[in-house]
Amino acid sequence: RLLIGAASLSDADSMEVTIKKLLKTLQGVGEYVDEVASGAKPRDAELIGLLQTAMAAAPALPPNAFGKVFSSQVQDMLVAVYLANLTRAQLALAEKLQAVAI
Repeated sequence: RLLIGAASLSDADSMEVTIKKLLKTLQGVGEYVDEVASGAKPRDAELIGLLQTAMAAAPALPPNAFGKVFSSQVQDMLVAVYLANLTRAQLALAEKLQAVAI
């Protein structure tokens, strides 16, 4: 993990928790679909329609393209956090310099 201050750690942790929850949900959906396909569970037309709608709304990206887009967005977020922390540090330094000058 990259540490760019306390805020970035909490952002990264939050993203990790969200991704883990999403993965768990997707695994549950996959298990449900497998059980319906094998005949272990009855088909629920409404739920199947919702799943089809959700799948149609998701962009069709090859795995390597998804990884590249995700990595790029994470890097963008980390740069924004870094710049925010840098600005905060500059403001704190300016306030201290101003207090010394007075």
